[in-house]
Amino acid sequence: MMKLKNSRDLLILILFFALVIFIEVEIRLDEDIYNGDSAFIYHPIEEYKISKSWNLTGTTIQIDERTTNDWAFFATTEEWCNGSGTLNDPYIIENVTVDKILIYWSSKHFIIRNCKTVLSLDRTDNGIIINNTYSNTDSEGVLILYSEYNILTNNTISNNWANGIRLIGSSYIQILNNQLFENGIGVKLDSSSNRNEITRNNIHDNLDYGLRIENCDYNIIYKNNFVKNRVNAYDEFGFNNWDNGTIGNYWDDYTGKDANDNGIGDTPFIIPGSENNKDNYPIYDDGPERPFSFPLEIVITIIAFLSISGALIYNKKRISNKRSQGIIKKRYVSKDIEKINKIKKHILEMSTRFTRVELAEIIELTEVKDKNIISQTIMNMINNKEVYAQYFSSSKAIVFDQQANINEIDNLMKIYQKWEAESIGKI
Repeated sequence: MMKLKNSRDLLILILFFALVIFIEVEIRLDEDIYNGDSAFIYHPIEEYKISKSWNLTGTTIQIDERTTNDWAFFATTEEWCNGSGTLNDPYIIENVTVDKILIYWSSKHFIIRNCKTVLSLDRTDNGIIINNTYSNTDSEGVLILYSEYNILTNNTISNNWANGIRLIGSSYIQILNNQLFENGIGVKLDSSSNRNEITRNNIHDNLDYGLRIENCDYNIIYKNNFVKNRVNAYDEFGFNNWDNGTIGNYWDDYTGKDANDNGIGDTPFIIPGSENNKDNYPIYDDGPERPFSFPLEIVITIIAFLSISGALIYNKKRISNKRSQGIIKKRYVSKDIEKINKIKKHILEMSTRFTRVELAEIIELTEVKDKNIISQTIMNMINNKEVYAQYFSSSKAIVFDQQANINEIDNLMKIYQKWEAESIGKI
């Protein structure tokens, strides 16, 4: 069992772990990815409040800006749609379960969030598609045709017979932080779907291809995990970048080595297809299937211990100086610290496995019923840089930067291994 010799050593460790975690929540605006070519333009993803939910199973929402069934019509007649279609006040469809959402010929700003449905965008721009579930269809979970400047992020897209996501003739689409599994093809781009960005997605266990590109150019694909697809990727008749110049993707069938142990493979990963495109900087042994030398639970316990130890030291003198109230004070602090410890342990564990968790799920998992303690603990963890995440108070949900947290666990594991090897802190 590791023990720290004195409070000075403990303080140094606390400061170290506080410095190594950074919250990445920036949405890039006007980023020139292709050396001066047309830029991706991103919307700021903010918190817009709709508290209700609607079950419209058996129906289709069809919005067509060429007809009277446009966004304005639904915003004035339906409770599940509001907004005005501007960048600062987008139309919003949220918390809806419906068979399909079809949007045609729209340039209005809009958000579709927390829905269970199938989505088709046809000549539709300026959308944010976030935290939805698209599953169990006989075609595509998400189909985007001849559209531009849309963002798909933090969606779960699975068990779709044809494709999880398909782009046809669409450009400047950002596909970010999605879970794509058990589809026919995870993501398919064809018919001159150019200059799209695909990054930080988990693409696994798809029956045919993880990502297939046909007749498309200048797409950039990096920091994705490709695992257990029949064919991880295929690129036919096009020039595409399978890395961003410094880092590529994780491939479970990569056979190269990493002699200098910098986390990047020493030889490129060749993308199957006619063009012999390649990932020049494949991520080496950094995917979700990689083994740990020590159990993840040990690392989580270490982090949780270090993050609460400062509070214990802080309260020690206050408790000892108030002997008359010492018993009550000590019991109160001990009780709250135990709850906080339990919350932090589960938050840290979930941060590497999920992209989004509801407050209700944390209550159920931790058996801590006090919502204030849970939400305050989450905010403290974010503010103290103990986890990569963002907390939305109105929807009572925490959104994790999953890959960043996985990388941080890796770093902590290396430190722990060093401690074990050098017997640091042991007596």
